[in-house]
Amino acid sequence: MEDPDAAASTKEKDVIGIIWEHFNAQLQVDEINNAWGSANYDPD
Repeated sequence: MEDPDAAASTKEKDVIGIIWEHFNAQLQVDEINNAWGSANYDPD
């Protein structure tokens, strides 16, 4: 879930086993570009 207040990417599991990730927009951009460097993803 995108969370503008997230300082770092975190994961937590709820009571039924679903994993929820919290991250801000820049962390998501960085993860995309680290995984697929040729994407050069820039949402701006």
